[in-house]
Amino acid sequence: LKPNTKYRFRLASPQIIHNIDYSNNSSLISYILNKLDGYTNYSCSISACTSSGCSEYSQSFIFITHESVPSKPTEVFFPDVDHWSARMTWQPPTKLNGILIGYRLVYWRSDDEQTRIEIDNLTSKTNSYLVENLEKTTPYTFILCAKTRIGCGETSINRLLTMEKRDRPAAPHPPTIIESSINSTSIILTWRKDSDFNYAPIRYSLLEYEEEHTPSWKSYDSINKPDGQITKLRIENLKPNTKYRFRLASQNDMGISDYSRATNYIRTKESVPLIQPKIDYISTNQPCQIDIYLKNFGSFDNNNTRLKVLMKSISNENIFQKSYHSINEDYSIRLNNLC
Repeated sequence: LKPNTKYRFRLASPQIIHNIDYSNNSSLISYILNKLDGYTNYSCSISACTSSGCSEYSQSFIFITHESVPSKPTEVFFPDVDHWSARMTWQPPTKLNGILIGYRLVYWRSDDEQTRIEIDNLTSKTNSYLVENLEKTTPYTFILCAKTRIGCGETSINRLLTMEKRDRPAAPHPPTIIESSINSTSIILTWRKDSDFNYAPIRYSLLEYEEEHTPSWKSYDSINKPDGQITKLRIENLKPNTKYRFRLASQNDMGISDYSRATNYIRTKESVPLIQPKIDYISTNQPCQIDIYLKNFGSFDNNNTRLKVLMKSISNENIFQKSYHSINEDYSIRLNNLC
């Protein structure tokens, strides 16, 4: 890579396409692609950019990342529990990062690690296990991880009380929005760890959001639900300058609670426009006036969006005139008094 040149990388995997901008202001001639998934095929191409624009992308080169350890198992529950036994169920990790070869389960009486028992022969097809010979009305800790050939990955830590009379949790308190965390596309929510879980500890929290003037609640990242020990989460990929409100539910082995009361609406901050205007055609039918018609570039707020126009005459190529213009309903802007 040449110094003082801007580059654009297009990195594609089966799940997503990443676009990465990189300005090389040093003598380095390389760039490290990080935060990649393990054991995944990627294709990468490069474009070089100057003040005049960007080149076409290079021919793609293909590579596969090395195998790594998986993320933690998902949907971990204890649907059947009595005084002496418990059946544990789970689903595979969302990111295998390699070839799944099995699971490891470790459990012990929570007040005595000397009672620790390890089961390391669970196959990749196994998604449940019956634990027997437990003690009555006793808290236990269960740790489950998935394994690739590299080793055991992130652990799922779960606590259990050997009780027969369990019920789904009561509705939690509403989440709280950290005011200082609000920006154009994300906020941070916090919530209380509710103690009223009816003898079945909270396994996951479920978050929903609603946009103002859009009367429907939507689930936020239902695949990667926060586990029961988490009480803070950054909510991302929100729209700038948009009002949202949020609500929370708790999930334990017996089901999902009612949702909490909703928060008040909060507005995300404005941001630099994400739209890229393109000129459709230019009209010069009137003297001393130019009408620039733009291609329809999606939804935006006409009242709050203005375009900056840089213009120079052919006879004086070094001096730009700068002006700001509102966008008309027909996607045009008008430049007046040009004579």
